[in-house]
Amino acid sequence: MRSPRRFGAFEQLEDRSLPSSFGVAWADPGHMTLSFVPDGTATPTGPSSLFASLAAAGTTTAWEREILRAFQTWAVNANINIGLVADGGQALGTVGAVQGDARFGDIRIAAAPISADEAAAASPFSWTGTTFAGDVTFSSAVPYRIGNVARAYDIFSVALHEAGHSLGLDHSTAPGSATNAMYAYHTQLTASDIAALQTLYGARLPDEFDLVGPNDTRATASAMLKDATIGAYVADGDLTTLGDVDGYKFKAGALTTITLQAKGLSLLQARVSVYDSTGKLVASAAAQDSFNNDITLNLALTDGATYFIKVESATSDVFGIGGYRLTADPNNRAAKPLRTPPVLDAHTNDTLATALNLTTARRLEIVGTGQFDVQYRGSIEDATDSDFYKIYSPATASGTATLNVVVWSTDGALNPRMRVFDAQGNAIAFQVLANSAGIMSIAIPNAPADAKYIVQISARTPGGANSTGGYYFGADFNQSVTATAQEIGGGTLSSSATTNTATLVVTDGGIFQFALFSETLAAGAGGAKLTVTDAVGRVVFVLDAESGQPAVTAVQYLAIGTYTFKYVYHSVTGKTAAPIRYHLALLELTEGVGTYAPPLIAPPPPPAPTYSPTIYVAPSLPTPMGLWYFF
Repeated sequence: MRSPRRFGAFEQLEDRSLPSSFGVAWADPGHMTLSFVPDGTATPTGPSSLFASLAAAGTTTAWEREILRAFQTWAVNANINIGLVADGGQALGTVGAVQGDARFGDIRIAAAPISADEAAAASPFSWTGTTFAGDVTFSSAVPYRIGNVARAYDIFSVALHEAGHSLGLDHSTAPGSATNAMYAYHTQLTASDIAALQTLYGARLPDEFDLVGPNDTRATASAMLKDATIGAYVADGDLTTLGDVDGYKFKAGALTTITLQAKGLSLLQARVSVYDSTGKLVASAAAQDSFNNDITLNLALTDGATYFIKVESATSDVFGIGGYRLTADPNNRAAKPLRTPPVLDAHTNDTLATALNLTTARRLEIVGTGQFDVQYRGSIEDATDSDFYKIYSPATASGTATLNVVVWSTDGALNPRMRVFDAQGNAIAFQVLANSAGIMSIAIPNAPADAKYIVQISARTPGGANSTGGYYFGADFNQSVTATAQEIGGGTLSSSATTNTATLVVTDGGIFQFALFSETLAAGAGGAKLTVTDAVGRVVFVLDAESGQPAVTAVQYLAIGTYTFKYVYHSVTGKTAAPIRYHLALLELTEGVGTYAPPLIAPPPPPAPTYSPTIYVAPSLPTPMGLWYFF
């Protein structure tokens, strides 16, 4: 059973819990991915040994399927698809797209040394934009088996617990819940688990064809639309229940290729059957597992004749539910990849006046199929490009909401910058949640109902490095409370007093976000460069904050130990040097993450409910201010 423990933290000056990032849904839950991290991949606590650690449980296919089954058990109950993709072996937490990074899954499964009283740990999605989001790390020091085996952990039960956290659910005290803090053997979710999940993501909805009416017979089959850009018939569908059957019709060519694509999109195991106009079966094929679940039929058909396609579950377990793309190409060509390229706008929305409307005035419309109110994939095409988008808060909202906006690079090439304006073109102050390589995330609290906002996306340094490339843009109006960072350090620097140093002691390892902000104390400009080193002098991370710019952030795993924070003043090219005040804040990202203790030992007594004082020795105390706000 799990032993109660104090989660990773800096020692605090006062007795209080640290904020968590649970309760935030993924940006595009209908298109999530998962990958298994190769052994040797760097993790914060050592090289991953997933395949070696779980080898005793059975074949690789067997234990991987148990982990996939755990995630799929959650996914089938909500508007979630999780597709299996390859993992390139980049270090966990590496800079990249929070969701949709082509190098690895949104959720990465690893194994590494972690705290002695943990069997696994997970990180939920957060507005900080770290690629740690969703990742699950199994302990490499405890035994795993498949099933309820004495003196070992059941892989499915552990993965089911951690999958809940990956999807944004905190620990639950409901009896029998898969996210209970105490380890137990589980075979399914409870009603309370499903209710908690659906609070974030909603109940699983039928696809767009079934929403119009059932299409499960030849008489009610949906006509597939022909995509003029590829010359093929395409339908994006979903087997929403095990009993769901989707029927389609199309005009064939003499040689026609029919493809159902699910690999990388969902874990669906489907069966595809093709019938002629008389109802005679022409061909049928089924996916044998969720590892290779695409289906292709190359058929000789009657040119110009109408044929029918039936898509149904090929299995009676959770893998019989999920999304897919069906393509019927009368020119006998392979289906196109599933990835959506960014829109190249040719400078058509470069000003406030030409902002592209992503929501209809007074009526919020979802662009795409994600959980966020607005999603879009665009591109900064050159040194002069700047994209403007109009969005509207819901007209029916009661009171005010928080507007969260996030932009991240989809190809690793762009460092984005955002500004927000009201209907009159006035800049709106926002709260910086993340501002680092490849990402910017902001929040605007107290957003009124039925209001227009214009979001500008540009390069952080137009014409400089990382100033062009594709990006994902998401906006969401919600009632969530933004986690508040804790200001832990601050001071003044100038051209005559160029350096400050501080020391921070970490009492338990964890993932933290740091934010550095600089403001001038006189006319001119200046900056503070923060270099953090560990006890042996190795550089852990660096932040550089110039006055007049939003706070800059970094997400970093810190192990137990003592760290030196060195702040160095620098001038800003082309501007008069001025003294500055800098501020440093932190936000813990792993507080409350699901952990289990080895069931083979008696649980130790609970820890004291308080934290020891923070050991942060600096030349001056921070001066409180709203360091997160910026125009």
